[in-house]
Parts: sequence; structure tokens; C-alpha cells
Amino acid sequence: MKNNKDFGPIFFFHTSLIILFWLLPFLVNWKLVLLSVSLYYVNHFIWKATYGLCPLTMIEFKTKDPKASVWDYYLDKYSGRKINKKRLHFILFWIVPPTILFVSLVWQILLGFKPLLF
Repeated sequence: MKNNKDFGPIFFFHTSLIILFWLLPFLVNWKLVLLSVSLYYVNHFIWKATYGLCPLTMIEFKTKDPKASVWDYYLDKYSGRKINKKRLHFILFWIVPPTILFVSLVWQILLGFKPLLF
């Protein structure tokens, strides 16, 4: 991941997908959020088993290192602190997607808000 251009087109595409994923509870029906979270896990397991890391990370950093991560790289580089990668990956994989689904359910079913798109 050396000599990487930090803010190239793949970075912006990758970041846009991440932000879109985080905003899903407010944009689409909770059923589509459930589908998206499920596809996230399926994609993760397929790519992790085959290549060892996210396809966009492979393209962005031109690496096949299974320890490479967009989160690790940018947080290490720009936070000024050493990141606990094991904890970070646990949170990003096991906490964030179910939380996004939970927020979607609360926002749309319990609070009665309609998604902005569909």
C-alpha cells in the first residue's frame, strides 16, 4: 500500500458506497436494507475466501495482501494514532451492518418514517 495516491477516483467511489450503505435506513425500505446487509455478508465471505480482501481495496491499493483495509490505511495515516485492527474489523463486520438494519427497523417500523427513495 506504499506510494498510493490517497484520494483518487477509486477512493471516492469506495467512500461513496460506504456512505450510501450507512444512509440506507433513511433512503430505502427496511426490506431492501435487510437484502443489502445480507449481500454485504455474502460478498464478504465470497471475496474473503477467494481473494482475502475487498475487491475495491484490491483495486485502490493495488495489493492482494489479505490484511490490507481501506479503514486501517486511512485511520492509521490520518488519525495520528495506531489503530487496533482486530477490534476495528470486528466492529465493522459484526456491529455496523446489524446496527444499520436495526436503525432501519426502528426508523421505519417503530417511528413510522417512510424512506426517502423507495
